[in-house]
Amino acid sequence: MRYAGMVIGLMALTLFLLPALTAQEKKGDPKADKKEAEKKDADEKKGPEKKDAEKPEPKKKEKKPAEEKPEHGPVIQTKILSMRPDSAREFTVEVPLPDPQKMYDLQVWQAQQMMHVAQAPNPNEYIQRMAQFKMQLAQRQPPYTMKPVDVRAAENCKVRIMYPPVQYDDSGNLKKWTKKELEALKGHSKLPGYPADFDLLKNGQFIEIYLAKSQGSPKEKWSGPKTKDNRDKKKKVDEDPPEPMPEARPEVVMIVIHAEPMGR
Repeated sequence: MRYAGMVIGLMALTLFLLPALTAQEKKGDPKADKKEAEKKDADEKKGPEKKDAEKPEPKKKEKKPAEEKPEHGPVIQTKILSMRPDSAREFTVEVPLPDPQKMYDLQVWQAQQMMHVAQAPNPNEYIQRMAQFKMQLAQRQPPYTMKPVDVRAAENCKVRIMYPPVQYDDSGNLKKWTKKELEALKGHSKLPGYPADFDLLKNGQFIEIYLAKSQGSPKEKWSGPKTKDNRDKKKKVDEDPPEPMPEARPEVVMIVIHAEPMGR
């Protein structure tokens, strides 16, 4: 009887402690769980980095520098007088050149007017005469005369046009360019207008020419100290006149078409 009571007590104790043991097994060791969680987080962080490392880096597109204006000298606004299709890219333009006679006449007139201003009897009259002189000077024509000058386009001469090219659609109507199309036509360039071909140049067009930068005249070569023999040799060479050099055409490095011939 006593033995039966002990068995029953052990069974009751087992039933009481069983849920607590089961819960503890499910819960596990908190330190182990924390380490496992940290390891899992570390693996998750390394995962994307590893994937990114495996992916090849995208190639960066190299930006081409914008097209700049060529190195040039004077810029002249002029008109084409004649094209020469049979020449080496030569054509004739009109250029304002100083007229000696007009320059002399202007200087004489200025001297007379300044003398008249200086003879003013009082300050008010002086101010009036000076104002009248400046107004007349502004109205006088400049002392220049338009003369034809032959020029030659350089081998790498750039040609631009200030308005888009004329094109027609399939129906024969004039094409209307969109803003995006015009930007594409202009290209990656800082030059004025749109690119054009040299063949578009024609008589009567109003253009702007960029002349090549002058390199200056070459320096005379040194031929040793000035001795009597050198002077005599130089004198003898100077006695024979040199052959005339062919006249060099001013070289043009860029042409900008501004307007078509008048009346066309």
